[in-house]
Amino acid sequence: EGLWLEPTRDGGFILAGYAFDKEGGYGRHDIYLLKFSATVELEWERLYGRPFREIPFCIREIDYGYVIGGYTKSQGLHGDFFLMGIDPAGNALWDHYYEAPYVDIGYSIGVTETGYLLAGSTAGHHFPSQANHHYPQSNIMIVVTDKEGKEIDRKFYGGERHEYCRTILPADEKK
Repeated sequence: EGLWLEPTRDGGFILAGYAFDKEGGYGRHDIYLLKFSATVELEWERLYGRPFREIPFCIREIDYGYVIGGYTKSQGLHGDFFLMGIDPAGNALWDHYYEAPYVDIGYSIGVTETGYLLAGSTAGHHFPSQANHHYPQSNIMIVVTDKEGKEIDRKFYGGERHEYCRTILPADEKK
């Protein structure tokens, strides 16, 4: 299933999704990336996985390649925010997970001068297509990292009900 389509600086695009039981993977949900040229020719495809489930919900092009955000079940008890850096050819450089209670999913990446903001929702509000209201309230979670994905800070926003975050956008400087 393709989940995020991102234009690239070379005029092409990269598609991030996941594959289930793809040859060469772990037989669960593995990250599946396809890089296309401006003429829609497949340049490369990569599969990244661990023993359980990794699902990319966003990908952004950065100076040295790409950064992928999403969900991993291969770390932690319930599943956590996930951030991974890859080079322009699709080779993995680093990956990190950010544990919090319940199932937590990173949906969007903000790129800053010093690193990244991974924004999403806690308490399993979406996996992959429905709300799970059996957990306590869902809150918005933002993880602040350096350029190698190492956590610097995290913030939670919300109250007694369910709050969700699907996209983080740069502030409009003209306002």
